[in-house]
Amino acid sequence: MKPIICHCFIFLFICFYSIELLSQQKDNSSTANYIDFQIDDPNNDINFILINPDTTKVKPVFIFLQGSLPYPLVVEYTDGSSKFVLLGFNYEDLADKYHFVMISHPTMPNKVLQSKLSKSGRYVPNPEKPEIMFSDYNKANYQGNHINRTNKVVDFLYSKSWTTKTQFVIMGHSQGASVALKTANSNKKITHLIFSSSSPFGRTFGSLRRIRQNERNGKLTAEQAQSSIEGRYNYYRSVCEDNGNDTITLGDTYKTTYSFTDPLLDDFLDVDVPLLITYGSKDFGSLDLDYIPLLLEREQKNNYTVKVYPGLGHNFEEKDENGKSDWNKMHWDTTINDIIDWIDKSNE
Repeated sequence: MKPIICHCFIFLFICFYSIELLSQQKDNSSTANYIDFQIDDPNNDINFILINPDTTKVKPVFIFLQGSLPYPLVVEYTDGSSKFVLLGFNYEDLADKYHFVMISHPTMPNKVLQSKLSKSGRYVPNPEKPEIMFSDYNKANYQGNHINRTNKVVDFLYSKSWTTKTQFVIMGHSQGASVALKTANSNKKITHLIFSSSSPFGRTFGSLRRIRQNERNGKLTAEQAQSSIEGRYNYYRSVCEDNGNDTITLGDTYKTTYSFTDPLLDDFLDVDVPLLITYGSKDFGSLDLDYIPLLLEREQKNNYTVKVYPGLGHNFEEKDENGKSDWNKMHWDTTINDIIDWIDKSNE
């Protein structure tokens, strides 16, 4: 381990949100400042970065787990500049206070040349054959693998003299939320958990919620919505019957879908560190998080805080009365500041 300085419906929905976050990243610097790390692993090497690094200072750790799809953490452009393309917020204060870490998805390098990106921003080593990378990524993109990789990064950082052992924070957004939750429960080095913008009943259930919402707002008739729901049931039946299948190259494999549709209620009950749940009130795939306080109170759990952002969507963007996102009015900065405040208060 050494530092180096330097099926289709779900796919389309995830792609939409990820592209919008890419387009709204707030890294305005000309060169991304980070240290590149790699952990050797028999399955896939684990690549991750330390943003705005200063290992001369002993600081707590903040690990941010992003959503899905094979987007790189850093893109190098033709003019020689490079940017953190998955950060929709100003990370300077966060990186000043914490060792701020992001982990690349399986089979992904940390930095990618702009020429190696598809039109949607995905990494494709050979733009003439974009399916090659996507197939490799799909085979490795399942929940258990993400958890294993994250645990190894946590253990590595914990071993370093420049990390504060009493404060290891992990935050997961969208697909990363369930990975963060399960990592926190499997690794006692984690001291704080932020679960953001994801359904406690898994990815497929979130898609059902969105279909029903489209029925309510008139985008689908009742008959169309019910037909779509039944189509999702039939698809998931096929997933369950062949849940180890990782050969699909368009969209998620059955193995991926099955792993990320694991209900999380027991996992929430198992959390014994301070837990913050954040989501927008118009993120219809996450609204079942409204149930989690009822679940936790029933078991007399009091280690949680819920922060709901009225009128905001999946990426904390404003939405109008018709549910249309305004990507020029995002509130990631507010969310991150609230998270930092929550961590400070939980340590008092």
